[in-house]
Amino acid sequence: IFPGAMMWILICLIGTGAVEYFYHTGKAASNSSIPFGSLTMFIFGQLLLLFLSAFYFGQKKFVIPSIVQVFGNIIFSGLCLFHFYSSGADNEYHPTHLFYLYPAVICLQASFLLFHFLRKHHSFIQFKIPDSKVWRLLFSYCGLALLANLLFFAYQRADYWIISKSGLSPAELGNYIQASRFAQLFQILPTMLAGALFPMLSSLQQNKQKLLLPLMRISLWLNILFLGLLALSGYYLFPFLFGPSFDLMYICFLLLIPGILSLTLLSLLSAFFASENRLHVNLYAAALAMLLLIGGDTLLLKEYGLMAASLVNSVSAFAAFILSVLMFKRHSGVEWKKIFLSDGNDFRYIRAMFKQSEDVVNKERI
Repeated sequence: IFPGAMMWILICLIGTGAVEYFYHTGKAASNSSIPFGSLTMFIFGQLLLLFLSAFYFGQKKFVIPSIVQVFGNIIFSGLCLFHFYSSGADNEYHPTHLFYLYPAVICLQASFLLFHFLRKHHSFIQFKIPDSKVWRLLFSYCGLALLANLLFFAYQRADYWIISKSGLSPAELGNYIQASRFAQLFQILPTMLAGALFPMLSSLQQNKQKLLLPLMRISLWLNILFLGLLALSGYYLFPFLFGPSFDLMYICFLLLIPGILSLTLLSLLSAFFASENRLHVNLYAAALAMLLLIGGDTLLLKEYGLMAASLVNSVSAFAAFILSVLMFKRHSGVEWKKIFLSDGNDFRYIRAMFKQSEDVVNKERI
């Protein structure tokens, strides 16, 4: 696994260098372009951090990667404050310095985690060029995952471009983008859980739904709670926070709520299908959401405006969730009520699962 991860990082760095070279061939690099060294440091550090964190999460060791990332963020915040307040009248503050600072901190985090990993597992002794089987696995699995992620990334941003070309005013576009960005805050918890859930599910051969379902229910009902509070207070809160020009943001946000809840569950279901090597389900769900979004916005946006954009966004996300959950039900045979309704023991069960020893996990491996 470690050699394959390092080779994938190398491939990504070579691809980044090629894109950078061809993009700037025959052009003078503008002052606003991101320095290639910073871009390389960020990609290397972020990928290495991702691979190593997944390894530790799969072993149910959450403390080390969490401590490394927390302290890295503290260091970055402290350096940003120092840089800002040390810039006096003669030394103007330059936000572009963050292009160097942030990737350096990411590399520092990855380096500490790599040092701990090598010290515990001595993988540097076993390092070798992956064989053809690893290469096939790397490109088939990662390629399909990359395609699904690219489609989902495009789905989350395609409506911005469609709205900007539809003739709606910049104020309306600003209201929709702000509502959409605010809605994405509710994806932070499910995304973090999915990142920790995937390696844990991959280490299990059976009873994966016993870990997945409680996390789905907890994420869903936590988001329902906070979204309900915002639904009651947002009419006054959003203009207070963002200004009176964001008077349309509230109704956009209300129409986005079904989509937020759908994506909450979809994030965790995607981690499940990835652990089952059934990435085609994630690809189909992302493609369905993308097609519905483009088609719905094209047909309805000019006539119904922002309300149509918000509603189409939610319907697209809900359709992707329905497709994924139907595939999940067919695979696991779980009842509908167990997906949404808790028996009151979810937190207790998850705590017990996370405290299981590695021996218990290994017994379920082939």
